[in-house]
Amino acid sequence: MLNLIHGHYQEIPELPFANVSIIWCVRLARRGGQTDEIHVLDYEGLSFKIYRVKEVPPRDLVFELTITDNRFLFKWGLRMGSPRDEVVRALGKPDKDGPPLTFSTETGVASFFFSKENRLEKVQWQWDID
Repeated sequence: MLNLIHGHYQEIPELPFANVSIIWCVRLARRGGQTDEIHVLDYEGLSFKIYRVKEVPPRDLVFELTITDNRFLFKWGLRMGSPRDEVVRALGKPDKDGPPLTFSTETGVASFFFSKENRLEKVQWQWDID
């Protein structure tokens, strides 16, 4: 089960189930000559987007997490392949009734994407960053 605290990472995570397949970085110029970065780490069925604020000391903020592999269990007993009605039963009425099903959180949005057969095939959390 994934137990992630949104917002921070210290270094590229070493996960026991897969190697990082893609890492890319975009540099963003800001006022005062500061250059921030967006890092994308893609594992098999798991992707992180991280905003690196190039301050002293630097701050790393996870702002998006996407899961597409059924190896990852979620709180509430959900996993990839769970039926749509099971997701709604576990999480309640969505803020947007899809596609995707969208639920607002205190700090962002959770989106649940389904196949034509109404089976869960992707979950994406997006957090607001300051």
